[in-house]
Amino acid sequence: MTAVLRAQWRALHRAFGSCRRRPLGTLAAIVVVGASLAVPIGLAWLIASVHAGLSQTGREAVGELSVFLNPEASREDARRLVASLARDSEIRKVRLIAKEDSARRLAADQDFAALLAALPENPLPDTLVVLPRDPSPARSLALAARLGRMNGVAQVRHEGDWQNRLETLLARLAEAGWALSAALALGVGLIVGNTVRLELMHQRDEVAVLCRLGATNAYIRRPYLWFGALVGVAGGLLAAALLFAARTALRTPWQDIVAGVMLTPHALAETNAWLVALPALLGALLGWLGAAVAAGLHLARAER
Repeated sequence: MTAVLRAQWRALHRAFGSCRRRPLGTLAAIVVVGASLAVPIGLAWLIASVHAGLSQTGREAVGELSVFLNPEASREDARRLVASLARDSEIRKVRLIAKEDSARRLAADQDFAALLAALPENPLPDTLVVLPRDPSPARSLALAARLGRMNGVAQVRHEGDWQNRLETLLARLAEAGWALSAALALGVGLIVGNTVRLELMHQRDEVAVLCRLGATNAYIRRPYLWFGALVGVAGGLLAAALLFAARTALRTPWQDIVAGVMLTPHALAETNAWLVALPALLGALLGWLGAAVAAGLHLARAER
């Protein structure tokens, strides 16, 4: 066991020596690996943040229906309709928003206050907010169609339409993210493999001497595996630093966008130790695999 550890330590020492001998090439590989790892992980992180924001709005809001009554409908008509819907087995909750309350809310916005003041009377209708027992899109849309056919109803709006469309878009982005991740993972392996290949070319005389002395392929390959893993880990740490910097830069704009779209404040998904460990582990694995392939091919050609 001690001999194995000693051999690994010597190989790691030689890998660090390779990094010092070609600092610019190694740094370029680290930068490219870091950017390649940051893109798919950052995309997954943003998708997770949006999903968390949607969850925070609550599944009730996804199926919520706004029922706009005819302008000529009286307040008593609106109350009778509320009482009728409250007994409906498909409706969990219904509440009335009087048109005076809607006008006061709009008047609080300076852009609408002057417009409302110029009108001879309040043009807004009484509105019923309906929460279905089953907020699934299919059942909510069916309930909306049934409510739209009721007497006194002018229009029914499904408030969860935009959320359903956004969730569909997120699902497509996630699928594209998997494809992008696979392509970038292959790219990382090729980048590290090419860097290892160049290192082997610079040390081909040393490798040839080791082969003549009877060194095994495992012994010759070991420092380059460590070299690939080191480049991958360094690239992963750079990716984590880029993601932390992106979160800091996007924190305020993200909160403004979410507050405007979802009407509820929600921060980006939290950054934690996994955001450092995941890119470093992925970088180490991809770097090791890329180095293994490059070193294996080089030694196979050298033996011919």
